[in-house]
Amino acid sequence: MNEVDFKWMSKVFLTLTITIYIVAVVWLMVTSGSLEARFAWVLPVSVGLVLLLAVLVRHLSLVAKVNHAPASQWLADSEVSYVTALNQALLRGSLSARVVTDEECTIVECNNALCELTGYAESELVGAEMAKMLIPERYRNVHKKGVERYLHTGEGPVIDNRTEIEMLLSNGGEIPIELTVSVINGFPKKYFAAEIRDLRQRRAIEQDLRSAKEAAEAANQAQSRFVANMSHEIRTPLNAVLGIVNLLREGIDEDERQQLLDTAEKSGNVLLSVVNDILDYSKIEAEEMFLVESPLALIELVKESVKLYQPLAREKGLEIVSECDPACSGYVMGDGSKLAQILNNLISNAVKFTDAGVVTVSLQRGNKVAECWEYKLSVTDTGIGIAADQVDNIFDVFAQVDESDTRRHFGSGLGLAISRQLTALMDGELLVSSTVGVGSTFCLTLELPNGEQPVENEHAGQQRVAKTQTLPILLVEDSPANQLVVRIALQRAGYQVTVASDGIKACEQLRDHGPFSLVLTDIQMPRMDGLEVARWIRDAGMTMPVIALTAKAFKEDQEACFAAGMNDFLTKPIDFDLLEKAMNRWISSLSNDASGESQLAELLRKMFGEEDFNEAYGIVRGELETIREQLRVALRQHNTQALGDIVHRLKGIAGNYGLLALARACEAFEESAESDSVELTQTLERRITALLGAD
Repeated sequence: MNEVDFKWMSKVFLTLTITIYIVAVVWLMVTSGSLEARFAWVLPVSVGLVLLLAVLVRHLSLVAKVNHAPASQWLADSEVSYVTALNQALLRGSLSARVVTDEECTIVECNNALCELTGYAESELVGAEMAKMLIPERYRNVHKKGVERYLHTGEGPVIDNRTEIEMLLSNGGEIPIELTVSVINGFPKKYFAAEIRDLRQRRAIEQDLRSAKEAAEAANQAQSRFVANMSHEIRTPLNAVLGIVNLLREGIDEDERQQLLDTAEKSGNVLLSVVNDILDYSKIEAEEMFLVESPLALIELVKESVKLYQPLAREKGLEIVSECDPACSGYVMGDGSKLAQILNNLISNAVKFTDAGVVTVSLQRGNKVAECWEYKLSVTDTGIGIAADQVDNIFDVFAQVDESDTRRHFGSGLGLAISRQLTALMDGELLVSSTVGVGSTFCLTLELPNGEQPVENEHAGQQRVAKTQTLPILLVEDSPANQLVVRIALQRAGYQVTVASDGIKACEQLRDHGPFSLVLTDIQMPRMDGLEVARWIRDAGMTMPVIALTAKAFKEDQEACFAAGMNDFLTKPIDFDLLEKAMNRWISSLSNDASGESQLAELLRKMFGEEDFNEAYGIVRGELETIREQLRVALRQHNTQALGDIVHRLKGIAGNYGLLALARACEAFEESAESDSVELTQTLERRITALLGAD
């Protein structure tokens, strides 16, 4: 009804009302008896008709107003208030991303968290179709049908349930989200409020946990295989050794005896190799493997390694050859023992996995890099090769090409892993190329600086003479088997050996039956260990060399021995060649002491030569004497700061002049707790005194 219709209808109602009123009055006047009775009806009828007329006019006015205004205006105010309250209550105060859509899936509200998550501005989202902005295309049809289904049936699988899905971002990318949708019954529409949580961090954590679990399971499986392999690797040579011992008890001829002894030696070497691999890997894992660089000849190293494996190659009918670039004939600076360990491991594997053909070890020099030359050591075989899917894992810990129960080639599975880690320690690279059935090539690349040929030991003759002088040696060892082996070896070398079975008996021998020229001591013993023995010796003012013979082969064990006052450190199983070299080295120092020259004088004479010796000796000796006195004063005053400064200075002097034992003692002091400073300071005093000789 418009305004014109309203006026026309108003006139009709007014005319009709007046007509009805007149008719009613006339009828009452005619039918009523008395004049008073007639007029009594007029007033109520008139009032009623006026009220009726007013109600009709008001109704028509409201209808006209509603019809004249826009269709939604009646609801607009209430709806705006409703959405505003919803916005304040649900959106702005939430830390999670939230969005509200209407029945047409148009975004009507969102919060800042959603904008930050998606990369859109609020103005871009509000009023836009949600499907095009936030829903990946592959889900849009399902989303549309789901909304239509809910509006018709009131059922929806995602309503009030948590759903994990992907959400579209402004840059076109997708992220995993957790979605919870709630329905808000507005008037006259329904609204859908969605809470969105970013799952990227949770998914990343879950992936890390899965990866860690898989890695742990793989490590457990590898270690289980390793333990099983080690059981076989250790039992096989051990069984041979025990069997040989039993056979040697019986009457056998000399040829058989020699064959059995050769076999026993090989079995022992196998056992030693397994143990050394385990120890080396443990040191590397504990970051306790360090380089000891010295001049070395690469060509000699290659030839010695090839020579070492020639007997084994001949047994298998293989040829093993070396090819060395003449440009590599000089000396370089490097850790010869670790380089030999890598090369020997590569040659050993090549011989082990080759049944016919040749193993070639080649050495080449490449380009010069800064102050170093690039050297390539390659070991090529014609063996079984490595499958392409195993090449990437061949350097993994406990990895082996053949892990079946019937594998032909045994080993710890640590050799190549150790080789690569040693290579990394040298800043080198170890690579492999292989073809199944054709063979493999392992290539070691290192950058090494030039070195000078080492000077021959001028006291070598004195060492050989000293060995024949039957010097008295004290061997401190609690194991009867080790006592027997070491004692016989030393006696055959020309030494007079006294054995003590523990530290207390060793101190008694030193006090009551000395003097001894040198002490060889185990570390772990009952009643009194080797460290205590060394400290007792130094506290008693004895200056003879003390060498550790121990199965404890880690860096902290070595540092503890030097801090206790020992001069050298050898590990078990005993390498008698190394023991002989150590004995020779310290016997040489004994010969110099007998001639009245201190250890410091001997070292400086070698370093500076006769021309500059006197000047260097005077300077260094004066500094050491000054530092020794400063240590004593700082110790009496309990001045920890001064002790640290003095030891730091002493460490620099020791490093500059090659006083290695003293430098190690300084390092032990710097790494120790404050509670150990008194004992370690006394150790430093004793070392300085030993270097300077008797006061």
